[in-house]
Amino acid sequence: MIGQAKLAASGQSISTIGLGSVNIGGSLDDEAADRLMDRALERGITFFDTAEEYTSGRAERRIGDWLRRTGSRADVTILTKVLSGASDIHAALEASLERLGTDHVDIYLMHEFVPGPPLDEILAALTEEVQAGRVRAIGCSNYSTVQLEQALQISRERGYQRYEVLQPEYNLVMAPGSDDSGDSMFPVGLTETEDELLPLAEREGIAVTAYSPLGSGFLTGKYTPTETQLPDSRMGGGGPAAEHFLNERNFKILEFLRSRAESLGIPLVQLAQAWVMTHPGVTSTIIGPRTPEQIDDAIAAHELSLDPDVRAELSAWVRSA
Repeated sequence: MIGQAKLAASGQSISTIGLGSVNIGGSLDDEAADRLMDRALERGITFFDTAEEYTSGRAERRIGDWLRRTGSRADVTILTKVLSGASDIHAALEASLERLGTDHVDIYLMHEFVPGPPLDEILAALTEEVQAGRVRAIGCSNYSTVQLEQALQISRERGYQRYEVLQPEYNLVMAPGSDDSGDSMFPVGLTETEDELLPLAEREGIAVTAYSPLGSGFLTGKYTPTETQLPDSRMGGGGPAAEHFLNERNFKILEFLRSRAESLGIPLVQLAQAWVMTHPGVTSTIIGPRTPEQIDDAIAAHELSLDPDVRAELSAWVRSA
């Protein structure tokens, strides 16, 4: 059974699996997207994650249409994120609320760290939105440990609302260290995430909603060293995700995990997701399914009793790869 986890400051709860919406409004037609959201709610997933950036706002609009059709707004915790509108958070939020068809979002995140406007101005604007009731809690995605510490310090010193939710990438094929490509999409590596970022969140009582447990689909096993340009896949056209995941190290890790999953009698996708879900610092794991059956796979992973020794073994092997 999917549980509910409390966000201490706001008093809200989120389901321990979240429905990511990268495919909603994108690769899925309206009917398929509706089936996905129907199945998620039916199976107890009440935490929906989206962003203004996802398919240029179409994901937010598709969720909004579904909420109106089903009358489920009161049953769903909505998280959305701002990036392109960071210079005018008030206008960006207004646009997201219009697309979602709601008068407030439950959680509003900065999608990544931006150098301008200054963090002080961003936190001031977010605080105004919490005070106005259009946002219940704020947070950040793709922040480094130093960036999160800086934000928390500013909030303490100036009396702003603080980040209550952290959304990092977390999976078994993350780069071991920070991404050296200069791309801000994946700014934090596995070592920093586990040794610094997650412990900071735990000390501060910040909820962690980890995303990409399957490494943008890499850990489904559908990619091979000779088959990396799959149609209708997130990495089919190259780009940052392909550069991040499709490399010799990760294919080596994939073969190890495949072998270990077979020995345990567990499907590879469930083992990979269970590894993320069983980290004690992870509050909720955001999945990005294309089909209702993939939601069922994630719930099966959630229900696995992954032996802590097995989890530790996987972690140690991957970090040394």
